[in-house]
Amino acid sequence: MPNSILIKWGNRPLRSRVKHSISKSEKTPRNIFCLGCAAKVPLRSLLYPALKRVKRKLCDTNIKIELGNDAYIFESNRKIGLKRRLYPLFSFKGRGRQKVREAIRKFKPASAIILASYINPASRNEIIDSLYGFYKAVSGGRTPFSIGKGHSLEISKIPGQKFILADYLISRKGNYYGAASNDAIVTVDFNLKHSSWLNIYISLNNALNDLYALGVYRDIMLYPVYDSIYENDNRLIKKSLASYLSKFKKYNYSLVDSGPLGLGLEIIGSTVVGFFEKEPPRISNLLPGQLLIVTRPIGDLAALVLYIIRQVNTELSADIRRVKLDVLGKMATPNIEAAKIISDYLPLKGSNFDRKRHITATKDISGEGISAFEDMAFRSKTNIHLDEIQLHTDESSGLNLPNNTSCTNGAIIIAADEKPARGIINRLEGAGYRPWIAGRAGLKSEKPVIFLKKSLKKHPFLKYRSRQLFSRYKFV
Repeated sequence: MPNSILIKWGNRPLRSRVKHSISKSEKTPRNIFCLGCAAKVPLRSLLYPALKRVKRKLCDTNIKIELGNDAYIFESNRKIGLKRRLYPLFSFKGRGRQKVREAIRKFKPASAIILASYINPASRNEIIDSLYGFYKAVSGGRTPFSIGKGHSLEISKIPGQKFILADYLISRKGNYYGAASNDAIVTVDFNLKHSSWLNIYISLNNALNDLYALGVYRDIMLYPVYDSIYENDNRLIKKSLASYLSKFKKYNYSLVDSGPLGLGLEIIGSTVVGFFEKEPPRISNLLPGQLLIVTRPIGDLAALVLYIIRQVNTELSADIRRVKLDVLGKMATPNIEAAKIISDYLPLKGSNFDRKRHITATKDISGEGISAFEDMAFRSKTNIHLDEIQLHTDESSGLNLPNNTSCTNGAIIIAADEKPARGIINRLEGAGYRPWIAGRAGLKSEKPVIFLKKSLKKHPFLKYRSRQLFSRYKFV
């Protein structure tokens, strides 16, 4: 694991503390459907098509909707104000719409980060209606307004728990870039309560990963989003938030706690905001011929599912126990060392990228797993050739899951030419990562394709369910 500032939590090494927490918590699975990023609204089948429809309906307004980026990037003077408002999901008519417009007039934000929650399974029409209702309410002003990278979950249990949380951002243009994002989960392990210190640390790491992928790692502000059924769980969360923040004194992190949502939900996550003076490595900057480095093995959630299946069937081996501890240890370690390396390979703000020296594109692989490669391909209009996939354990490859490569606080994809790539890999290895080369970028194309090496059919999920991961692919 990376030799980062968080190599110790309290009085014992991280791995020892993780092992202690897991041994205490292992009972019957609590909620298999809320594991890590499995609580997300499905991106490809539901959320992206819904957002595209909403975007078309709002084409004549002042609203700009960000699609496909892991973080919302904006120009800033390095000062930020964030005002949070919680709205019932279908409250954007009459008085509800007026409340949104009152917030816009009062705070005068230029953008917002959105977190929405639905009851599983959410329908496309419900997502379209709710998001369109909110965005339409926001669009009453004359100045351009951006909806930054948000997050959508299916964790509400009753209609009264469905909501849209808006974090309105107030910032003036300046000589810096700002980056903002939101991520939230329920739990990363079936046996862990969502108020467990381990779950909280991982959820905050997961939110920060979108900024780390851009090389942003200093002077970050965290605005936690959390709620619980029982008040004691909220108290435990508050305690762990303070403990987590104390590990980042060297990097000048700050945390603004607005308190629980008060809906009786189990949720933990954060909106995160940071600033930087480098040019961001956007996924649209992927260039033909570049190598695609992945910072560590993937398939976090499949490895945890494999563990629980073996446990239930009384077939648990020492190897699978070690895999679980290794996976949770990686998830509990923030990717701040990778962020430092990425930052060192970026040009200063206003300077051009030189592919001979710089990283031009990165992407957090959490949630989407290897589907993230297709996002890079489509946004950069570049074919991608995938030659290798490294999972935590090949045994998880045969599980019947929606995505066997999904992660939480997962690996980061780094695109670079061969010469800088060698230095990047060496530095990652020196920081304790296990980087691997997934493949390379191919030719430019208006309709990019993911070319999968035939040998990858050894993974059952790729052999039988590739169309769930990619919309345009071919085995070669």
